[in-house]
Amino acid sequence: MSDMIRNENDVPMFFTPQLEYREQFRWLEPHELPEGIQHGASFTAILIDTPHYLPWLVKRLGARVLVPDEKVFPTRGQLVIVRAPWIKQGMTRLGPDGVYDYVIPRPKSGTVLARRIKERCLAMMPELLPPEKRGGTIDDLNVVGDAVGLRPTREGGIRLEVDYTAIKGVPVVHNYGRYGYQSSWGSAEAAVELVEEASSTAKSKL
Repeated sequence: MSDMIRNENDVPMFFTPQLEYREQFRWLEPHELPEGIQHGASFTAILIDTPHYLPWLVKRLGARVLVPDEKVFPTRGQLVIVRAPWIKQGMTRLGPDGVYDYVIPRPKSGTVLARRIKERCLAMMPELLPPEKRGGTIDDLNVVGDAVGLRPTREGGIRLEVDYTAIKGVPVVHNYGRYGYQSSWGSAEAAVELVEEASSTAKSKL
């Protein structure tokens, strides 16, 4: 299996090194793949139930505007939340147009559907419908809510560095522009290391 998997339109799907370290990772056999899917993998991952996680996180973090960054722009996201407590595993699919569809089970706040939301996700996972309505349409989904919001995205990717020019005499560690919750803890650990290094450098100059 090559490092970069691409579909028939040469759209990159994912990097092998980013996945194969995950617990219980395995490539799916051809007979396990849904119709129209060329490659697939199964693995165990941590689930973040964001409506409960975010308030907890906000209480522990604070931020203020230090340096304007013209490379930061808002990205709109939208989810549909359905009641489907029988769904115990998630699924993500990359279409030939390079757009992801995904289903994420959240035990406390409902199952999340994303992208070309109802039609695409129901086609990908028909068992989203209640057992008594299997084979039905999107009108049979038990929709309990929608979520729409903006996330900060940065041209060129994450900014994770020490800045000695933002505030005179004070090293500022920038840590923003990352890809959502997925990398937040890892980039936070890297930011802490930068803070410790900057503090050590400052003390050595005293």
